[in-house]
Amino acid sequence: MKATLLTILLLIPLNLLAQVYTWTDDTGKIHYSTKKADPTAIVAELPELTKGEVPPPAENLTCFTHGGIDCMIGADEDGSVVCKDGEKNSIERYLFNCKESKITLENIGEVSKEGDFPIYVRNKSGVKAKKVKIEYQVNADTKANLTGPAEIAPFELAEYLLPAIYFIDGKSRPEKKAVKVACENCP
Repeated sequence: MKATLLTILLLIPLNLLAQVYTWTDDTGKIHYSTKKADPTAIVAELPELTKGEVPPPAENLTCFTHGGIDCMIGADEDGSVVCKDGEKNSIERYLFNCKESKITLENIGEVSKEGDFPIYVRNKSGVKAKKVKIEYQVNADTKANLTGPAEIAPFELAEYLLPAIYFIDGKSRPEKKAVKVACENCP
């Protein structure tokens, strides 16, 4: 095993230094190969391989310390977001931060005096969530559409109501895994 590995390691530099041949066939197509596959093949003159150093950006600026992202302004000329204080050198992309809304289930509250369970949904993006629809899968045959706002403002929390009638025994309560959150501009 050690001898095979040593042989492979010794052969690698030889393969990297192998000659490259070139020739032109009868149709005018130019070929390159490490084998002299044609009698007219000659050693190709190839440019020297070099490497360049690309410096990292001086600062990875985000809008976190600049008042947040201002999606209302639109994208900067380089496709990045513009911060609320006007800073334009953010590494955050407009496409990922300002085109789609991201809503998530935050919590399920205790039953209210009116007989509803409050379901709290948060918009975790800087984009208004439009046509929000919250469903609760009561059982295999029944889905309940929750009542609440049709839109959720950026970074806001909204309350939706699930009627407690679906939990008439008084012992059970809604489960998070049965809540489905969706909106028109959500991924």
